[in-house]
Amino acid sequence: FEFSPYVAEWHNTWSSLFIILLPFLGLHYSNPTREFRFTLAYIVLMIIGAGSVTLHTTLSSLGQKLDEIPMLWMCTVIFYCILDNKSKSKKEAASSVVAYSCLAFVVCQTLIYFRIQSLYEVFVMGYLTMVLTIMFWTAKICWLDDKGEAQGLLRNLWLFSVLNYVVIGSTVWMLDMYACEPWREYYDVLGGMTWHIIWHFGAGLATYCTIQQLIV
Repeated sequence: FEFSPYVAEWHNTWSSLFIILLPFLGLHYSNPTREFRFTLAYIVLMIIGAGSVTLHTTLSSLGQKLDEIPMLWMCTVIFYCILDNKSKSKKEAASSVVAYSCLAFVVCQTLIYFRIQSLYEVFVMGYLTMVLTIMFWTAKICWLDDKGEAQGLLRNLWLFSVLNYVVIGSTVWMLDMYACEPWREYYDVLGGMTWHIIWHFGAGLATYCTIQQLIV
């Protein structure tokens, strides 16, 4: 509350707005097919941004829920985008099965989250498992499947996504989580700005690029 009595973590709040702005622009300029699954992916990413703003503004239990639950939803929506594409190539009727299965999975995720919210490590492990699955699944699409002229673009998007999420974003997230105290004097000099803002930019860009891979 150094800058405002209404905003607990000022820098983490404004940097969270990037996670709202990027998919908002994507909805208008980077969604040429206008398919429901990709529109949904952008909307869920915007919800993640709004949840992150709520968390860093209030530091409340509700804010934590609104920040973490949509992250689980985002992974499932990406699964849906991939599986729906496969189902359409085989049989149109399978698309509805995929959609309802993913919806059921989202409901289960949410219910389980409320049961284990206090066990943060369980949430992190579940989330990371889905992220790694997405990373390897999209790697197969970009590097092993024949995508013709789009292959080069897909590979660049995948590499950029991994760079932002794994190499940059996850590294600074770990520093922010487990090496906060040694860096505190530098954070104070920067007016409370921490490594966490880089995580917001890195994770937001990586997710956006993953959606773009699936659109291409």
